[in-house]
Amino acid sequence: KKALDVFPPMKKGIEILLKDFKNENTDQRSEMEKYKNKVKNNINKLINNGNLDEAKELINEYEENAEDDIEINSMRSVIYLMESNLSKAKEEILNGLKKNNSNFDLLYNLGYLYEKEEKYKRAYKVYLEAKDLKINESEKNEVNQL
Repeated sequence: KKALDVFPPMKKGIEILLKDFKNENTDQRSEMEKYKNKVKNNINKLINNGNLDEAKELINEYEENAEDDIEINSMRSVIYLMESNLSKAKEEILNGLKKNNSNFDLLYNLGYLYEKEEKYKRAYKVYLEAKDLKINESEKNEVNQL
């Protein structure tokens, strides 16, 4: 600012540099998002193939490099559900719902957990809540069947 006060013609150059800097930042964020999505897709594949220990390792590595991510709560809760560790699954789901109480995956997982605990009325209410979210048709059909 002081330099601009002393020499106003620098304004255009600074504007150009600032614009370039913002573009670089946007490109870096975009690359980081691509990387995060790739890692999360790999975690989902590992979970779907039953490689839970490998999925846990990849989640831990991911969390070292990424900020708090609600999808990780959901993935970790699925792992705990698959391991029949209902208390850990519930803890993970509730932690995620504190960040976003209208996350379809977490609500769906909570409904499933309540079913496992034979708390069918609670499960039904949570499934209804999940169904009311803007979700795609296949998710809506899945919830309807449950």
